[in-house]
Amino acid sequence: MIHNKILSEIAPFKSSFFEKRVYWVTGAGTGYGKVIAQALAFLGANVIISSRRKTALQECKQDINLNNLDILVCDITNNNSIDYAIEYIKNNYGKCDGIIHSAALPPDDTKTYPLLDSSFDELLSILHTNTLAPWYISKTIIDKNIYAESFRTIFISSEAGFSCKTLSSGIYNLSKTALNSMASSLALEIEAKYKNEDIQFNTLVADVALSEMNPNSDTSPTIIINMVLKLLTQPKGKPNGMFFHSNGENLYFLNRDKHERIL
Repeated sequence: MIHNKILSEIAPFKSSFFEKRVYWVTGAGTGYGKVIAQALAFLGANVIISSRRKTALQECKQDINLNNLDILVCDITNNNSIDYAIEYIKNNYGKCDGIIHSAALPPDDTKTYPLLDSSFDELLSILHTNTLAPWYISKTIIDKNIYAESFRTIFISSEAGFSCKTLSSGIYNLSKTALNSMASSLALEIEAKYKNEDIQFNTLVADVALSEMNPNSDTSPTIIINMVLKLLTQPKGKPNGMFFHSNGENLYFLNRDKHERIL
């Protein structure tokens, strides 16, 4: 069933664009990361799928039985593991056309007051996974000059990053607020430093879809595929440092009344 939904979402896009391109999807064992990776593989891209759990990655690949999904076990809380993954991509592919940052730790539902009751290490663990690792991966790809001529990065985020209304999600909210700010600031710096390069960094605010983080949701994670593919296929000079919803709305965090569709 979910494969039919993926095929439906990718139907408007040309496989000729994605063939021979190389994408890295973190958190690809489940949820959004899994369906994004499978969609890209169906379109003919070479897709490096990473997660800490090899079995989840093997299931992602076995589900669609395509050889262009490349399993790479990577613990993004460990900088050495990230460095190894980036060297692997450099040595085996020579370039990277895009990264989709889907890996994230969910709120700790055992704590009602997480900011008051968590230790420093517990807070740092979520920040490392949800915020610092996406920053380190993105800037290291740029530093090592293995990004392709047209390079796209998508940060999968959450409305928790600008609407802190859930009492038990304080640390998660903090991590997503920091991610949103980092993504937009990093895009601004890259646009200034690499003026002539075709690099776009954008953030996609996901819906509450079925995943390990949201096991009771009735929404399929495939809802995000269309916007991911739209952002990956944008021409030079198009959106950079912006925030989008899966329905195409451009999100203005400081003025919620000014949402508009631009893609």
